[in-house]
Amino acid sequence: MSARLFAALTGAATLVSWFFREAATHWFFEKVVHVANDNAEISFEYGVPAAFAGATFYLLMRSFGSAGTGNPFERKIAPTETPIVQSAPPLIVKAPIVEAPIASLPTPTPLVVPPPATTPIPTPKIEAPEKPPSEFVDAHVTPEFLVGLYEGQTTLGAEMRASKYIGKWMPVSGPLLETMGGWPIFNERSPVVASFASQQGPSIIMVFHGEWIDRLAMIPKNQSMSVNGQIKEVGRSKVVLDPCVLKPSSQG
Repeated sequence: MSARLFAALTGAATLVSWFFREAATHWFFEKVVHVANDNAEISFEYGVPAAFAGATFYLLMRSFGSAGTGNPFERKIAPTETPIVQSAPPLIVKAPIVEAPIASLPTPTPLVVPPPATTPIPTPKIEAPEKPPSEFVDAHVTPEFLVGLYEGQTTLGAEMRASKYIGKWMPVSGPLLETMGGWPIFNERSPVVASFASQQGPSIIMVFHGEWIDRLAMIPKNQSMSVNGQIKEVGRSKVVLDPCVLKPSSQG
């Protein structure tokens, strides 16, 4: 049997004797050794496992020595020698330099991109809101007729009768007596009030605005003019037309 096998057996005996040392000691000493010497109990309890352990260590050292491995607790690092390979110097061959003619490249023709065609954006046509058609009174409705609605009536009754004519248009004519107003107010002008001369019957008060003020200014005093006016107020002795416009015949 080899030394390693003996070492394994002694190692097993070491473990068995160590774990069962107290039981073996008590059994052996109670029957044999205790009579001869009381102090031999400690030597037997720890001596047997120590003997087996020493034998195991010895056999292990012997087996490693016989195998030629030397001391297993020492690592011998053998120097590694790397052979040095000398490379041959590179062989440089100088080739003659030959200049090849460079062919001229054709000049590229620039690409002309035409600008995108602009489509004209149609301008929306803004149409002025249509003026509602002017509603005129019947031919028999005159300033005298309107004032006559108050005869024999209370003010409330006369106003109720005249209310159906408020907002409608009526034509009037006569010589121009006088104008009042037209003063500048900020960027505009105040309305102008005009009246007829030598008029028998109710007073007709005509009110002009905006561009009609300049056209009214071109008419001299006592010149006859024709006017279309919107009925705004009817009283016992007057008729107020606001606004008023000149007929083409009055503008000369």
